[in-house]
Amino acid sequence: MSRTAGNIARPSFGQRAHAGTSSRSTMALFGLFLALLLAALMFGALTYQQVEGQGVHTRTSRASLAMLVNTVKGHDGVSTVAVADEGGRLVIRETVGGTPYETAVFLRDGMICQQTSLVDADVSDASVIAVAPSDTLRFDYEDGLLTITTDAGEASVFFRSHNAEGLDQGGNPLTGEVVIL
Repeated sequence: MSRTAGNIARPSFGQRAHAGTSSRSTMALFGLFLALLLAALMFGALTYQQVEGQGVHTRTSRASLAMLVNTVKGHDGVSTVAVADEGGRLVIRETVGGTPYETAVFLRDGMICQQTSLVDADVSDASVIAVAPSDTLRFDYEDGLLTITTDAGEASVFFRSHNAEGLDQGGNPLTGEVVIL
C-alpha cells in the first residue's frame, strides 16, 4: 500500500482489481436471485390461473347438474316426467293456467339445452336455450330412481310420487317415450 500525506491508505492496483471482481460477482449473484424470484412468481401465477380455470369449469358443471336435479325434483308428480330417445332426452310436462307445456332437456353440439313449448306445437330451433357445456348427457330410469349423467358426474333423484295411485307407467307407442311418473 502506498502512503499519502494524511496517513490514509490507498489500495494498490492489485487490491482495486480484486474489489471490482468481488462487486461484479455480488451483482451477478443478486441478478441471478432476482431472475429466479421472477421465474418463481411467473410459475406461481400461471399455476394459479390453471387451477382457478379448472375450478370454474367444475363449479359450472356441478351447477348445471344441480339445476337438472332440482328441475326434476320440482316436477315430482304423476305423469309429469318422461325419458325419451333411449335416455338422451328428458321431457317434463306441466299445466300452467290450464295450458299444457312441455320442456325437453337434451344434448346438442356439446351443450345441455332446454326447450319449452306448448304440447304438440311445432317448435323451432330459435326456442332452444343452451344451459351448460357438456359432452355427456344421459337419463336412466329404474323403479322410481332417475339417474342423470353429465361430464360433472352422476346424480340420482328418487321420485316421491313413485307408486302413487293413478300411476300410469309404460311406453307411448307413438313417441317411444317411457313415462316415468
